[in-house]
Amino acid sequence: MSLANLSVIDISPYEKGARKLIDSCGVEGLYIDPTHSLLQGDFFDGCEAQAVVQAGPKGYYCSCSACGVSLCAHSSAIILCYSEKKDSFEQVAGISHLQTLPSKANPYKKTSVKEKKRKPLTKKFEIMIEGVDLSLKLLDEILMNGFSASDMLFLSRIKTQLNKLDAYYLGGIKLEILELLQSISIQQPGDDFLSKLDFLYRLLRQGKEELKDAIEQQLSSMPYSETLTLFGHVWKYEELLNWNEPRGSCLIQLNFDVKENLTAQRLEENSLWLDLEHGKIFLSQNLRPFKALKYIPATDTELQVLNCKGIVEYPGSGISRIRWQRAEMIDLEVHHVKMAFEQASSVSAEELKALKAQIRDGLSSIVPHRFYKVDRIDTNEGQVTVSMNGFQFELADTYQTKVLNTFPSHDLENVACVFSFELNREGDSFLIYPICLLKEESIHRLGF
Repeated sequence: MSLANLSVIDISPYEKGARKLIDSCGVEGLYIDPTHSLLQGDFFDGCEAQAVVQAGPKGYYCSCSACGVSLCAHSSAIILCYSEKKDSFEQVAGISHLQTLPSKANPYKKTSVKEKKRKPLTKKFEIMIEGVDLSLKLLDEILMNGFSASDMLFLSRIKTQLNKLDAYYLGGIKLEILELLQSISIQQPGDDFLSKLDFLYRLLRQGKEELKDAIEQQLSSMPYSETLTLFGHVWKYEELLNWNEPRGSCLIQLNFDVKENLTAQRLEENSLWLDLEHGKIFLSQNLRPFKALKYIPATDTELQVLNCKGIVEYPGSGISRIRWQRAEMIDLEVHHVKMAFEQASSVSAEELKALKAQIRDGLSSIVPHRFYKVDRIDTNEGQVTVSMNGFQFELADTYQTKVLNTFPSHDLENVACVFSFELNREGDSFLIYPICLLKEESIHRLGF
């Protein structure tokens, strides 16, 4: 079998189910290996499916319970996507064949509970370290070049080198350095450029140490690390189960936004959630490559409560990113809002000190968010000041801050607010951005 004749596999008994699966559940990612001998699709229902070009009794595998008997809807969906739009598939090195059939012992985990002893990923980690060394050399060249954006030959050579990083499993670093190059203007780059450069140096060096530790420990899976996530590792639900005990909870969406990432050629849909049970703020992301928009359903503003099952967390320190196995909608009622309001905490000097250190020294790509009780918010000729537990802060001048000017003063007393925090260029004071305002009986999003 070859990719050329994948489309002639008789998927007619499953085509209706495959199209329904694409429309309702959606494909989280479509991948093809560099030899063009293996297709893989990751689905939002937690399944992984493949169409494999190899000698054997069958050329498709899936982690769902239907696999093992016949072609399933998941693998049919991959073949359908490939036959209709081949350029939707992202080339990724090192895709492993799925050959383990599932166990029903865990309602969330699709692979066998009695996992076979796997070989350490030593070779993969060594390849990644080689890629880290290459990336550090590229950063040195950028630094020594004098930041001249007019040197097109230099930039062309650097970008050619960057394309090699995919083979080193460093697709995330490739995008980070491309964004760095795009930030170079004809004039001398400013503090933002130097901060980004410093971030990448620290990220690569820390990641290299973590990879060395993984080799020493002979790990057979990717370390649970945000650093390696930023390197470009795509966490599958199955992997996250190795590090998480899946749980259920009710979530209220506090904010939703869509960003067009031209460097990565994708839409990034971000939702900010408040966990009503634990009082923590979480982030969920839906990444939709431009080439695969047809196959990955869009997310949107959600005005209901999500009762989620199988919630797991990604590694991270700034704000935890989550995903879940399934969710049902519940009407948002006053008692939900009151429960959310009561989850707000009081700011303290110790917490602000720790927050400043986290922002200054951390390697998270996501700015920290906090949910605080607010004594009052004062508006005066465009300036907005927030008073919390004896502390006063001036809010950054944004659209969301301007929205607060439209509230009557009595509606801005004894409230709760979700803020995101950054540091100014000098690193000595906060830049604070309001995200969402809560009162005992109502939620007010400050941006959509």
